[in-house]
Amino acid sequence: MLIFSLLALALLFYLIVMLVRRVSWGGTLLRWLTVVLIADILVGYAGSSKAENHPAALTAAWAVIAGIGLYAVSRPRSRFLEHGTMALTALAGLAPISVVQILLWEPWDVRPTIHVDAPHREPANRIPVFLFVFDEWSYQRSYDGDELRPFFHNLRQLASHSLEFTNAHSLAGSTDPSVLRLVFQRGGVLQPKNGVAVWEQGDSAVPPAKLPSIFSAAGRRGYRTSLIGFYFPYRAVLGDQVEQIVNAAYAPKGEHLRERIGWAFARNLGFLADPLSQFLWQQWNSGTISRNWVRVNHSWRVAVRDLIRRSDANTFAMIHWPLPHGPYVLNEDGTFHGAFQRGRMEGTPPDYQRHLAFLDLVLGEIVAELDTAGLLDRALLIVTSDHSWKAEPDSSLRAVPGARTWVPLIVKLPHQTAGYRVRERFCLGQVGALLQRVMDTTLTARSELREVGGLSSSTTCIQDVEPADKDNE
Repeated sequence: MLIFSLLALALLFYLIVMLVRRVSWGGTLLRWLTVVLIADILVGYAGSSKAENHPAALTAAWAVIAGIGLYAVSRPRSRFLEHGTMALTALAGLAPISVVQILLWEPWDVRPTIHVDAPHREPANRIPVFLFVFDEWSYQRSYDGDELRPFFHNLRQLASHSLEFTNAHSLAGSTDPSVLRLVFQRGGVLQPKNGVAVWEQGDSAVPPAKLPSIFSAAGRRGYRTSLIGFYFPYRAVLGDQVEQIVNAAYAPKGEHLRERIGWAFARNLGFLADPLSQFLWQQWNSGTISRNWVRVNHSWRVAVRDLIRRSDANTFAMIHWPLPHGPYVLNEDGTFHGAFQRGRMEGTPPDYQRHLAFLDLVLGEIVAELDTAGLLDRALLIVTSDHSWKAEPDSSLRAVPGARTWVPLIVKLPHQTAGYRVRERFCLGQVGALLQRVMDTTLTARSELREVGGLSSSTTCIQDVEPADKDNE
């Protein structure tokens, strides 16, 4: 799609040049347009990612660079344009080189379903497992002390017969690498390559599909594995460890070729610094991303409902749900509140609470579906988050040690009927041990609480030492 959009841009520029040359003063105008466009591209590509939420600064930088270039061109006997043309000619060879590289890119493995030979698929007295990992869910914004805030009607009901952790911490302060560290129960980061990915930890770099994970542990026990995931190319990461995968990207890709070309063309506007391109980009980006966010959350409700309805005692499922993550365009009931107007990750506490209320509504639907399917009582149900609210506006909350990793964690053990608070620090690196103990029925609702706190961890939770944010989340 990138090639098609670049060809479309090239055609557009060619038509502009042909039209300009038809007028008597076209040569002068063409020189000016060349300077303006070069400044547009240089400033845009250099600063678009750094000034995403500051379009005025980007435009000001473009105006300064373009102004300097126009002044140099207008001076008598100036050789600025001549030298610039020579430089552009030297760089022209990069275009075919880039096209060849693009054509050599390998596609990601995106198979939704694979067939796995499993001899233990007959109905068994197993414990169904459902792990819900919400995104950017803050403990501090959800609790008053160690009590869930009153608007969490469904979550409070679930907590009344679950283990409720008041000092749980995720494995990083951002989605990448927190979610995959949870899946693999180890430190390290995912590094995407040409159509594949490697897991780097220290000096080692191995294909992640060859690493043990919570899914491979479930598969060895005869479970049917499913994953409803967001943001990561999960099939390329996990390979055949998961049988069924539903996936979604942050930005829409388009269903048909025409849509994909159009969206790729529109996204190129974000790399131009002039005010018209920035205005058109902001309008397109705000509306498109906002509507896509509503669509993703609606499709997740349907996908989770369908997953639960076809589940049985052999089910091991993880759902990475992008709530209460921004953009904050949803109402409490999941309807469209309106397109975001500031940065897509910026929101006020009332905006964030709207998404928290919708999260509670979603959780109520999940519990109701599990109950209707006859799975709720005997299931292991874990509800947590990959990290806290990264754009937290309250400096006093941000200053709390470990604030970026302090997340809610509620664990309903099979046949649990009473609620307990666990105040000891718990790292999500201990979830793997918890899952295995419950699947092996050596950790039950009758177990002592100290057994939960004493679960081994294959990695450690960090405090306030974060890798560079890759997902802008």
